Amino acid sequence: MKFLAMTIAVLAALSVSIPPATADNQEHRNSREAHDSSISDRELTANVKNALAQDRALKKADLDIDSDDGVVKITGDVNNGQEKEAISRIVRGVDGVRSVSNVVKLRP
Repeated sequence: MKFLAMTIAVLAALSVSIPPATADNQEHRNSREAHDSSISDRELTANVKNALAQDRALKKADLDIDSDDGVVKITGDVNNGQEKEAISRIVRGVDGVRSVSNVVKLRP
């Protein structure tokens, strides 16, 4: 009986010592998630660049890639419309891309 009473007391003490979620904890979690998304943006940009580099026709394309929360913006110059379409298709296939803004211009 003493053992049962002691076990109940220990369990009660443990349940009291676990802090509940607070606003400070939530702010810290939100801050960490915001930081994680900026890392993800850099990783996403690198992944997009790697995917585009795999295409022989696009290796010489003059492109700038920027990512913000899964939205990838591509600027630069390409030789023709087929290259521009290929860029959009390839970028859409990269994990983590939510949308593509392809503002690449055709070279004269």
